[in-house]
Amino acid sequence: DPDAAAADARAAIAHDAGLAEAHNTLGAALVALGRPEDAVAALRAALDREPDHRMARLNLALALLATGVFAEGWDAYEHGWGLPGGRSPERGFPQSPWQGAAPADGGKLLVWGEQGLGDEVMYATVVPQLAAEGIACVLECDARLAALFARSLDGVEVVARRNAGDEPQDTRLFAPDIVAQTPSGSLPRHRRRDAASFAANRPAFLRPDTARAGALRARHHDGRPLVGISWHSKNPGAGRVKSMTLDLMAGTLARQGVKLVNLQYGDVAAEVAALRAARGITVHVDPEVDTWSDIDGLTALIEAMDLVVSVGNVTVHLAGAIGKPLWALLPHAADWRWTRGHDPALWYPSVRLFRQPAPGDWEGVLDDVDRALAAHIAEHDVAKHDVANPHVDCHGRRG
Repeated sequence: DPDAAAADARAAIAHDAGLAEAHNTLGAALVALGRPEDAVAALRAALDREPDHRMARLNLALALLATGVFAEGWDAYEHGWGLPGGRSPERGFPQSPWQGAAPADGGKLLVWGEQGLGDEVMYATVVPQLAAEGIACVLECDARLAALFARSLDGVEVVARRNAGDEPQDTRLFAPDIVAQTPSGSLPRHRRRDAASFAANRPAFLRPDTARAGALRARHHDGRPLVGISWHSKNPGAGRVKSMTLDLMAGTLARQGVKLVNLQYGDVAAEVAALRAARGITVHVDPEVDTWSDIDGLTALIEAMDLVVSVGNVTVHLAGAIGKPLWALLPHAADWRWTRGHDPALWYPSVRLFRQPAPGDWEGVLDDVDRALAAHIAEHDVAKHDVANPHVDCHGRRG
């Protein structure tokens, strides 16, 4: 209850203005209320009183990034390890921490993945820039991303992370030709310190399996626009706020006569069956794509769509990174990565942002989406999409 938390924090500050924790709580509550600009002052007050307050430093980082103050925000983000809503896991690679310049003597840079799949994709948008600068990179990633990254990142050596029990990491990660290392979430600190640096370096860098995408499109296309959907986030912290019901999303999109295709990761069979039984709305689940474990297949299925509509989960990042037109449906107090005042998204120029007009108001978001979808279909006539050439979408973009 961020309103109550803010009120309690203000009462505590009125009693004792020196309480750093009260200023931090106020800042966190203001971020949760969608007021990151106001939160910055409260969090600076917390740090004035307790400079080593790690949670206040992380909260300040997220508030600054949400408002587009990137240089200071990324610097503060370096202090976010091991905190709720922060960065994890912190891993002890032996090489020297990277300072942003090309490693000396032709040595290689190890970039190791952190946080979730979507985070790994988002931060990897910086890797093509490093490769273009002549920095030889070894990219360690979730094993489910390895094939996709290897196909997409020319000149970058991709190593799959080992996660099974106590299995040691690949010895390649400790080879002597690797002279520096960095977590992937630290890359923007060196290469995305203002909005202009995003605009200059936003390639659609992932390359889906085009043969598989073509086969998937041929299987699903029936003359109607193909709209892929994802409605849930399993994020243990923000997932509840970011998610909506399948009934709500599909019920809105089905009004426009589109064919709905599941892109939601995990087992959705019960939800899909319940929707069909209750409302007669069909969401097609492809039997040959495991949307949890087969991320390469999920990316090919995304590529086969005319449009993707999703809440803020990994589907957004995969679609954005291949340049697929995607509409991201965001809560009122959206995650820091969807910087206020920037639509389309800074990270992905093909991603259009739809924000709740008030906390919890998914109906308001979906009313906007319904109108936008009707206009989109009328403008692009996606029902006449060229099935024989499935990698040219309704915007003329080639996969």
